[in-house]
Amino acid sequence: MIGDMKDAVSRSAPRFVAMLFGILTGISHLDHGTLETLQGNTPTNGPIISAVPIGATWSIWKQGGEGAVTLLPTMMSAGIVTILIGVTVILWSVAFLHRKRGPAIYLLLCILSLLSGGGIGQVVFFPVIFGFSTRVGKPLAFWKRALPQATLPLLSRFWRASAIGAAVFFLAALELAILGYFPFVNDSQTVLWINWSFLLVALVLMVFAFIAAFADDLRKRTESPAAG
Repeated sequence: MIGDMKDAVSRSAPRFVAMLFGILTGISHLDHGTLETLQGNTPTNGPIISAVPIGATWSIWKQGGEGAVTLLPTMMSAGIVTILIGVTVILWSVAFLHRKRGPAIYLLLCILSLLSGGGIGQVVFFPVIFGFSTRVGKPLAFWKRALPQATLPLLSRFWRASAIGAAVFFLAALELAILGYFPFVNDSQTVLWINWSFLLVALVLMVFAFIAAFADDLRKRTESPAAG
């Protein structure tokens, strides 16, 4: 019986959505870590650094970009530690995020990444992912009150599309933050606004994906009471 419940949780929509966005934050950490490592064993000269170096010929952000905070002394050390944390976040999101202490460890890893050089922008995402992931596999009493029964079939249809949409906008924003390439737009200020707009859309779609995923879980548990 317990094994069946664990299997149901591992296959549930909320677990998949939490895993997807956990992986995406890990990719963001890898992005910062790789760019920082490529800058070599140069001093960080303070806690505020740029993963995209000033004057990079391959990026529109000539003044530097991908701002981050680090407590480490060199760009290489910041990058290596951030890469290791990013890989750990990805593996943890795949295997353990839905488990009892999974969300707490995920939160700790993201905080460590934030302090090593994993980027400032992630602070908008990982607390939300942490909060929703703490409810994966838990009783759905809150969602029963928050989501009218009549809305469940409609909401549950959109968890996949909204999760994929959030991932697309998140990755597009990541590309803009690194290279700054957007078709037919060369003005860096305009690209910056597009970048932040994409991140906002990704955040909204992510929250909706979680809500829709819990609606799907609630619908299934309602249809099959023995499962929940």
